[in-house]
Amino acid sequence: MSIGIEISEKNKDVKIAKDFEKIYSSDTSTMRIIKQGNFSSFSDGSDTTICNHNLGYYPAFLLFTPDPRFIEDAWAPNASSIYRMDKNKLKYYGATGETSDNTGGYYVIFDYDLESTPQKSYTHSAANIITSEKIAQRQNIVVRVSESGKNVKTIDFKDAEFSSELKTLLIHQTGNNSYAGGAPWNYVHVKHGLKYAPVTLFYVRNLQGDDTYQIVMHATEDFLLVINSKELAFGYGYFDTHYSYIMLKDPTWE
Repeated sequence: MSIGIEISEKNKDVKIAKDFEKIYSSDTSTMRIIKQGNFSSFSDGSDTTICNHNLGYYPAFLLFTPDPRFIEDAWAPNASSIYRMDKNKLKYYGATGETSDNTGGYYVIFDYDLESTPQKSYTHSAANIITSEKIAQRQNIVVRVSESGKNVKTIDFKDAEFSSELKTLLIHQTGNNSYAGGAPWNYVHVKHGLKYAPVTLFYVRNLQGDDTYQIVMHATEDFLLVINSKELAFGYGYFDTHYSYIMLKDPTWE
């Protein structure tokens, strides 16, 4: 028999709580942050290392920055200043002669291998759950795990590896595969089984022909990306690539 752990919001019965009333569920994989930090602005024409992660694989990542080239065309000669991830570094690639609007920002790197993680769909079942009543005979238990060297009794949230006082993202589905580029375009269709268009982190390798990953934010003239209430659709007409996606579940939907 498989067992799991769920933690509900305060004053909610964990045995019957809906997804949006849960703080944590072991049925769902979480986005574990392994490295994060600030980065400053860069000069035009510079290739600058933002972070040395030295993981030996391509990790999922997010950037928080006002730089328009982060959300610019996925592939275009005038958008060659871009943020790219390889197996050891997160870098900013700057094109000579471009006017930089980069003003720095914040990066987050997750313990999630974009290429070796198998495709998986996650269920959100409350069956066989260890409830707080089974752990201890009292209500409104708070569970905290602190960073090494921090006092779990006095930490604030930034020093917590886990806290039942904070909600976690629900991952609905993940996957990755190789993709053969060129004309005519080959289209990939990924069904997700939800009734809405899920928020999706979509990564593609080798868009610039340099074997690095970029986050693709939207479709362009050269790159098709559609996420609707039925599927994720993707197509590209240039280099052979490898794509990876992480779909998040909206917990307010049944």
